[in-house]
Amino acid sequence: MFLNVLKIVGLAIGSISGVIATLKETKTPDKKHLTPAGRALLVLGILGFLLALGAQLGEWQEAETAEQSSRERTERLLTEIRRAVTKFDTISVDISYRLPLDQPEFATYRERLDATIKQANDEYVNAGKTIGGLRVLTRGSEVSVLGLSDPSGLPGAADGHAQEFYSRAPFPEVALFKKPFDATTFSVGQNPTKADLVLYLKEGNEQLLSTPGNEAQPTVASYKRFGMQASVARFPPPSGEVTSIEDLSECDAVFYMPLGTSESVQRLWAATYPNFVFYFNLQRLQVGNPRLVQVRDGQIYVYRFPKTFPR
Repeated sequence: MFLNVLKIVGLAIGSISGVIATLKETKTPDKKHLTPAGRALLVLGILGFLLALGAQLGEWQEAETAEQSSRERTERLLTEIRRAVTKFDTISVDISYRLPLDQPEFATYRERLDATIKQANDEYVNAGKTIGGLRVLTRGSEVSVLGLSDPSGLPGAADGHAQEFYSRAPFPEVALFKKPFDATTFSVGQNPTKADLVLYLKEGNEQLLSTPGNEAQPTVASYKRFGMQASVARFPPPSGEVTSIEDLSECDAVFYMPLGTSESVQRLWAATYPNFVFYFNLQRLQVGNPRLVQVRDGQIYVYRFPKTFPR
């Protein structure tokens, strides 16, 4: 409306200027000075130019604003389409970590592993065969890699703190927060209700890989629990802000590891760095260094999803 008024005023000024130029002398007889009509014509010309410039700038600004609004509407529409297309269907989590066999708490279990490996070598147990709850995966003249065959190959009650370390840790609780969250205040049974999404994980499958040691290199073992499914029916999304892969942008994932009460186990976990893998609708996302941050004594880890989720 305002731009139309400017255009009408500018048109009127142009008309008045034309009438003045036609009916009045704009310069003195000696052509050296402007007459009052000439000065009026000059002022009207400048004013007309300013009005025309203002109208043009106004139209340009309106066009830019309209284009920006159109882009924003289009982006919002595309975001909603992407949210609908990438809405969570299946979610699962894997966790893996190295067993601290070099620690005193694992001495009994390490001795049991070493004895099993020695027996497998002495009896020349072939690849694919099992012994002591472990399966020989590869071997040459000696066993080179052992894998889990049945639960008896894992730390048990006779292994002391090693069994406590193993049994408490593989079931992390995972909470996703869209807005920044102080993870140091996280506590089970309270903060998850404030989260945008809480993952209740099923047991999944277990894997243990062990490499026999020697005098220079002790036996090592890594544990993995994989395929821990989170049932969509049990997701409580109170905010509705995290319902799709698209919503994961710059989300904070808080992993709570239930450590038990043993000081030895807490000390071990403070020195153990787990790795997590998310599968959102079968899309894999490795969670590890440097974005996975230990917040509280190996009990809480926080991961911030990147702004652009890899596809």
